[in-house]
Amino acid sequence: MAPIHQNYVNLVYAALFGLIVSVSWPIWQGPDLLLRMALASVMFLLARDVLAGAAMFRGPRKISNPRRWVYAYYHALYFAIFMMLFNWRGVEEIAQLLIGTAIGAVLFAGMMGFGVKAKDHAYTHHFETEGADIPGKTRKIVFFVWPLLTIASLVAMAKLKLDNTVIIFAVPIFIGFLFPLYQRKPIGGYVWTNLPRIAGFVLLAAIVTISIFASMFEREPIAIPGPSQGAVQPIYQELSQ
Repeated sequence: MAPIHQNYVNLVYAALFGLIVSVSWPIWQGPDLLLRMALASVMFLLARDVLAGAAMFRGPRKISNPRRWVYAYYHALYFAIFMMLFNWRGVEEIAQLLIGTAIGAVLFAGMMGFGVKAKDHAYTHHFETEGADIPGKTRKIVFFVWPLLTIASLVAMAKLKLDNTVIIFAVPIFIGFLFPLYQRKPIGGYVWTNLPRIAGFVLLAAIVTISIFASMFEREPIAIPGPSQGAVQPIYQELSQ
């Protein structure tokens, strides 16, 4: 029996990752459950190659190793977004949720970044990791700078005090996991090689597009004046004179 291709496995895992978020419904009854499930699947599809690249490049387990800090950062971001999606109870309670999530993300990042020994990643053979110029000087610079740019964008977004659930989650997922350090080895063309990430981008674009169109067609409820409001009151005044 031929082994199942990793692309199919990733798509199934992404769907299961979304189902994990659904477990929160009996606990919190939080809003936008289907949306949060879809966003969790998107994050899995986009983050997998980014986390794999950071794992393959992390190097020795030392506090002075900057690659370990980047590796820890991606785990903190992944953990934080997932916990926000799982425990989401609306924009009104985002401040309280952020406090607990931040503490958990720091602990999880410290454990993964500096508590785990450097081992060969299980899927190293799927990536272009050979050659003296792999991943290349430019990609290495972006690898170290990208977390700072992501944090800056999240701080700027927090100052805007957004109330749109889609934007609150879509922006950090898109920016945070946009840059994988290593490219996948080409197998069956570009689309098939990168199918999970392409599926993640397509699903994210669909979510944002639907959200935009839904907000465009939202209408304010029409207020019907009561007996003591609007044009009724002047008529009553005229008849009583």
